[in-house]
Amino acid sequence: MGSDVVTGLGKQISTQPPFVRHLQNFSADLQLSTDLHANSSKDQLDFETVRNISLVAFFLFLAMLLAALYWGFINRYNKNRLLKQEKKFRNLFELSQDGVLLRHLEAEVFYDCNQAMLDMLGYDDKDEFLQTGPKGIAFSKLPGGKTIDEVLKEANVIIQEERKNRFMGLFKRKDGSAMYAEVVASLVEIDGQPTIQSVVRDMTERKAMEDNLRQLSGAVEASSAAIMITDLHGIVEYVNPKFSEISGYGRQEVVGLNPRFLRSGQHDDAYFKSLWETILSGEEWHGTLQNKKKNGELFWVSTSISSVPDEDGEISHFVCVQEDITSRKKLEAELLEAKEAADEANKAKSDFLARMSHEIRTPMNAIIGMNHLALQTELNEKQRDYIGKSHGAAQSLLGIINDILDFSKIEAGKLEFEHITFSLDEVIETLASVVALSAAEKEVEILFLISAETPRFLVGDPLRLQQVLTNLVNNAIKFTERGEVVISIEPSGEANPDGKEALLHFSIKDTGIGMTPVQQEKLFQSFSQADGSTTRKYGGTGLGLVICKRLVEMMGGSIGVESEPGAGSNFHFSARFEIAAGDNSRFLELPEELKGSSALVVDDNRISRIVLTKLLEQFSFVVTTVGSGEEAVTKIREGSQYDLILMDWDMPGIDGLEASRQILEINTESEVRIIMVTAYGKEEIIEQAKSIGISDFLVKPVSNTVMTNAILRSFGYQEKQSLKDDSSEDNLQARTREIWGARVLLVEDNELNVQVATELLEKIRLRVEVASNGAEAVECAEQRLFDVILMDIQMPVMDGIEATRRIREFNQDTPILAMTASAMTSDREACTEAGMNDHVAKPIDPELLYKALLHWITPGERKVAAGDGRVKPEQEITLPEISELDMETGVRSVGGNRELYLSLLKKFCTQQKDTPETVALKLKEGDFKTAQRHIHTIKGLCGNIGAAVLEERAKILETAIREQDEPLIGPSLYSFSEELAKIIGAIEAKVSLEDEQEQTEQSAGDPESLQALINGLLPNLEKRKPLPCKEILAQITSVHWPDELGTRIDELNRLVKKYRYREAIPIAEEIRTLVGE
Repeated sequence: MGSDVVTGLGKQISTQPPFVRHLQNFSADLQLSTDLHANSSKDQLDFETVRNISLVAFFLFLAMLLAALYWGFINRYNKNRLLKQEKKFRNLFELSQDGVLLRHLEAEVFYDCNQAMLDMLGYDDKDEFLQTGPKGIAFSKLPGGKTIDEVLKEANVIIQEERKNRFMGLFKRKDGSAMYAEVVASLVEIDGQPTIQSVVRDMTERKAMEDNLRQLSGAVEASSAAIMITDLHGIVEYVNPKFSEISGYGRQEVVGLNPRFLRSGQHDDAYFKSLWETILSGEEWHGTLQNKKKNGELFWVSTSISSVPDEDGEISHFVCVQEDITSRKKLEAELLEAKEAADEANKAKSDFLARMSHEIRTPMNAIIGMNHLALQTELNEKQRDYIGKSHGAAQSLLGIINDILDFSKIEAGKLEFEHITFSLDEVIETLASVVALSAAEKEVEILFLISAETPRFLVGDPLRLQQVLTNLVNNAIKFTERGEVVISIEPSGEANPDGKEALLHFSIKDTGIGMTPVQQEKLFQSFSQADGSTTRKYGGTGLGLVICKRLVEMMGGSIGVESEPGAGSNFHFSARFEIAAGDNSRFLELPEELKGSSALVVDDNRISRIVLTKLLEQFSFVVTTVGSGEEAVTKIREGSQYDLILMDWDMPGIDGLEASRQILEINTESEVRIIMVTAYGKEEIIEQAKSIGISDFLVKPVSNTVMTNAILRSFGYQEKQSLKDDSSEDNLQARTREIWGARVLLVEDNELNVQVATELLEKIRLRVEVASNGAEAVECAEQRLFDVILMDIQMPVMDGIEATRRIREFNQDTPILAMTASAMTSDREACTEAGMNDHVAKPIDPELLYKALLHWITPGERKVAAGDGRVKPEQEITLPEISELDMETGVRSVGGNRELYLSLLKKFCTQQKDTPETVALKLKEGDFKTAQRHIHTIKGLCGNIGAAVLEERAKILETAIREQDEPLIGPSLYSFSEELAKIIGAIEAKVSLEDEQEQTEQSAGDPESLQALINGLLPNLEKRKPLPCKEILAQITSVHWPDELGTRIDELNRLVKKYRYREAIPIAEEIRTLVGE
């Protein structure tokens, strides 16, 4: 029985683990022992056997129980470990950056994949992707023309044979795009089934980079430029074939070397030091190097070296790109040699032109000078016509000579530019005066359109700008038979960041004959016009536009043209200038109370209406425009009111005069300010305009400055001073009083030039002595002292250069001014080296001559020569001492003209004495605007006479009135009135004293001689002859006249000074009547 139990137990545990089987073997051994024991001693079987069997059975049961428990624990442990491993591998599977695909060997679809695979191919639904299978992610056309079935079959064979397959695959994403990937496929057994596990890595970007790198590498290898790559320390790591071709060094020869082996010794260490400093700073270096080939030959390369940063932004390598320019250098050397030869030839040509210019200018000086002087004398109409035409022709010829000389200078690179502060408005005003006559003769309107943003005060060369503008505008007038020429100026959009520089754009647009494209191509070429027919019809050398182009380029700009035949032309150019320091807009500002005023522009010319409108809008006017006199009259009849009307004169239908007359008749209750504007400044029109009550008269072209003053006059304000410097010939002559009586040595061999220069000098009351050559000049200078010496250069016996050197041996102080027709820079330099102080060009320009004399002659009291003056120098120089005024500032404000300053003081007293009472009355009436206008006017006058304290008090009072601050108005008016009374009292006391002194020193005038002088003056006033009028008035005013007669003579003198001859005629006739009574 025990044997069966054990056997049964043994059978039960036969399938158990090893330790259970071990117990089974132990039971079998125990049974065998029991059987043997039973055979030997059956008698003892009873109790002991049963006990032993029971013990064994118990232990066996216990052991089996423990074994079962242990086995269960082991199973659970292994299962948990397997679950953890599965989770771990599942996480690795899902979180892998590479895609993973699982497919049974013979299956046509995938049974699993990870998220990375879905992301790579653009799928959101995993089940959708698994169902697509390999065919769904493959393109229909595969490399080699194989189908997907053939590819899969071949892949299965390979993987079964080799267990692993690595290849590059082309996958189709869900959106149809391609993805290049590296695939590692392995054959594994999962759940007893052979499975293909594919690991997929996206290589699309890498492949693109490899393709680019391959292309770049190919380009570098095939480049026509030599390329070298070095490390940070300059050690060569790579050179391309072109480098080897140029230098003769093979790649293996230079890798690992420093590029110093290329040095030719032609560049110093500083050159290479600068190179290294540049590239180590991260900047690119550009330059040329002369290197040495392997065979010792020298060659030139144009070189660019740039740095290559690593991932951290630090420089790791340098790339050097070189182009062989040896042939170009040789060509440049040949060209330089040819250029030097051409420059020599050009210099010879320029010298020839300059010499010819001298030869032509010498007689031209006499012609122009004599014409100038002759026109100042009394001539009949035919004589004046002949001489005037001769003078114009001579000026034209001089213009041609100047063009040729300028062109020669430009070609030689010797044209000099000034760098001075100037007013753009002054340039425009001068341009207007220069072209006005020729425009009026052809009845072509000249219009200026200047942007409000245009800076008014610039730094540059105003004469060269004037030269370009004058040439282009004259051309526009020349080729325009009817219509207008519009000159526009505005700043370009290209601006200097710091606001110190401006690029101005100029446009000259005409309505002339226009040009074809073929004709335009010929412009700006030397000695060329649009075609020969224009040269015959309109004249010209063809040099003007060439010179303009060169001048514009030298001013930092460019020039161009747009034109159509019959539709006019638009020449435009740009020029760069510095902006002068100070307020560029202040001059054109109107009083605050005028801003917002209404204006009516009446003009039948549409362009003119636009220009005048924009001009008024710059002054903050609200502008209405109409195109005829009838429309203007209708507007007024309908009740429209305007503060200002700009009325064109020449219009179809009702002209400007008639329209103005009707408007004035309609509008009798309120003041109407009408400014007549016309392109033709005819005297009879001006007289008619004044007779019907028109406020002012403007002749086109109207500049901003002219318009400003016209508006101020119309509204009763004081005019602003002209932007022009006081440099006209008459003004200069007035200023020369301070050098009256100065001794001048004129050194000139040409008789005609002597006559011209002498008369010009004596005209401003200088004492002139003449020397006919340099030797005589030296002798005169040794014997007498002169205030200035005017020295011709080319003379017989001894030229001016040698004469100057000898004079400077014993006299270092007397200014010597070269006076020559030579325009060569070398001659001017020779003059300076010899000791001359300045240069006055021939033909003599009186204005420039007087400027130079004023600059070099020391002012002072001298014995005065006979001439045009009326007052003795000592009387002109003497001014009363008025402590309440800054008289130095006052005199400076009127250009140093003391006589004008005294006249201002007198007018200030008479015109402003009652201002406080007038202002008080207006304030009482509530007319704050008029009261403010009175104070504003006197405030401007204060600056002119040097009354700084009164000016400040006027400013305070003006502000109080403008803001209607009644508590402040009373005290301010009292303070202002007190200071005004003090100044007027001081002026009246001192100026009247001076007048009495003057009268006691003058002899009494003779009525009979005055009547004779007036009889001689009247014809000259009628013929508008300035010089004879001034000469006669000088005689009249040199003596003392009774009060009533003296007052009329002063008024006559004032009108003649201002060239208002028609107004002066009735005054002269009145004086003649008074004398005859």
